[in-house]
Amino acid sequence: MRVVCCECGSEIPEGADFCYKCGARLDHALKMDDDGNSIISNRCFNCGENISLGDQFCQNCGKPVNDSRIQLKRVKPSRIGIFAILLAFLAGLMDVFGLGQLVLKRWSKAVSFLIISGVLYYLQPSFMGTDSGIFALLIIRFFVFFLQITDVFKAVYREGA
Repeated sequence: MRVVCCECGSEIPEGADFCYKCGARLDHALKMDDDGNSIISNRCFNCGENISLGDQFCQNCGKPVNDSRIQLKRVKPSRIGIFAILLAFLAGLMDVFGLGQLVLKRWSKAVSFLIISGVLYYLQPSFMGTDSGIFALLIIRFFVFFLQITDVFKAVYREGA
């Protein structure tokens, strides 16, 4: 079951009390099955206002009540967004972090990740002395790689970059 915000059309995560995108309360949301059909709703699909039984049109917005589907907003990434994801992934595999953020013009995050790349490169010889040092460096690299990949994905798919 999915819950969709009537204000912005975003999907509300399970257990949330309000829409994380626009801040609308959960009582103005629609409960839907995975096919997009309303499960139980006495609310308008367009504006979220209560509808009386037997009404053909919403008294608030005038839309037909029998409309049983709602369109979720899907973000299609641009070519620059896809390039940023690929660059972040491929360069990240070689321990160069922040190039995806540079493509997206997120300058402060890009510089932060590039500085982390430089620090890891500089400290690499001091970690190589023991097995635990190598393991610690591997964990740090994986964490930074995961952090920058999720940051680029978030920028591309949530913010529409």
